[in-house]
Amino acid sequence: PQQTVVINGDVLSDDLSGNGEASVRIIESTDTRVVLEVESNAAGYLVLSDAYYPGWEASINGEKSPIYRANVMFRAVKIDSGTQTVIFSYQQSLFLPGLLVFISLCVWGVMLRFIKR
Repeated sequence: PQQTVVINGDVLSDDLSGNGEASVRIIESTDTRVVLEVESNAAGYLVLSDAYYPGWEASINGEKSPIYRANVMFRAVKIDSGTQTVIFSYQQSLFLPGLLVFISLCVWGVMLRFIKR
């Protein structure tokens, strides 16, 4: 389990031997942002054992990177060999809260109209 990861999604098959070694240093960790410094001697996947959830975005050395669902419930990004800075940030969608406010205002408007009659 420490050397194998199951990735869910459309991932190109890569020749990742899993024989590399890596070290990870946590630079920052909050509810909405995780910054990691990764040093690896081979390409592979960095698995963050936080729950996979829509709204998370990742960047590696400042470039946007896809987040894969790993081992059913975790987050993973593909890394190359060398030293990299990986940033996970949560961007909450405002669509659903906005939709709920709009629906509530519509319901209130209809209720006020019937009350005035």
